[in-house]
Amino acid sequence: MNRFITAADRYILKLVLVPMIGVFLLAASLLLLEKMLRLFEFVSAEGGPVNIVFQMLLNLIPEYAGLAIPLGLMLGILFAFRKLATSSELAVMRAVGWSYNRLLRVPYLITIALMAVNFAIVGYIQPQARFAYQEMEFE
Repeated sequence: MNRFITAADRYILKLVLVPMIGVFLLAASLLLLEKMLRLFEFVSAEGGPVNIVFQMLLNLIPEYAGLAIPLGLMLGILFAFRKLATSSELAVMRAVGWSYNRLLRVPYLITIALMAVNFAIVGYIQPQARFAYQEMEFE
């Protein structure tokens, strides 16, 4: 196990995860803020309670997470390898004989894990949350 995960792998993991989580949070919050304005207008026009807006937004999180996860992953990997390239670390790693497949081992593992998470969100959680959202909107 120790041979499989090296210090360089942990470094690449950190380089990918930090911008990935940042982009995910930024994208999800921007999508939620845009929808929040529309929901406040809708609820105020219908004369409903304000707390229903937050319950409806909670039901929209799986839909926006399904969009933000791939976006965060892609930009996290791009930002990580851009940093490696601009600081010449990528050139050093290539010079010591690491292939691109070896360099991308950690991003591949992250991608497989997030693919499973996104499949569960889109295939199971999102339809239930969407139904609950439409039910609240109807009431």
